[in-house]
Amino acid sequence: YYALSRGTKGIFYRTSPEIEKNSIYQSEIKKINTEIQSVKPYIIYSEPISLASASIPKVEACTLQAGYDAIILFLINHDTKSSSDLINSFSYTVKENFTVTVNIPERVDIEEIYHVRDKLEHIKYTHEWDKITIPIQRLDLTDTILIKTKPIQKTEGTVPDLPTKQSEVV
Repeated sequence: YYALSRGTKGIFYRTSPEIEKNSIYQSEIKKINTEIQSVKPYIIYSEPISLASASIPKVEACTLQAGYDAIILFLINHDTKSSSDLINSFSYTVKENFTVTVNIPERVDIEEIYHVRDKLEHIKYTHEWDKITIPIQRLDLTDTILIKTKPIQKTEGTVPDLPTKQSEVV
């Protein structure tokens, strides 16, 4: 996720017999593959842009903008520990009940927001002026959120509609 959030267009990994026996590693690899495949059409032409922040420390909120079509939000939990033991070398602290704020670029409007999981799941969020706030119930190591966007259509001589107050969107 770190590499993808910096603009890499794909990842390559290999495994070992010890890791293949560990179901935690296998489930994480499967999760990564599923999430990347879901956002692949947007990753191909996206660029890193700093639009987001998390409300708690040790959670990095990284964004890629894919033109007017989407913003990909990667959440990365940096509250981790590692040791030299290959099988039990890594642990992390789950992060719970925090928010992520995403600044919306000019001339872009929000269509829908999804958690990227085995399938896309709608997310509740609040929209206030030029930013959205997404409540996060739980973050293990990483999470991917797809923010589908569209260009704001401006009719000649008019100002595009902007939210006039805070609203909650399902």
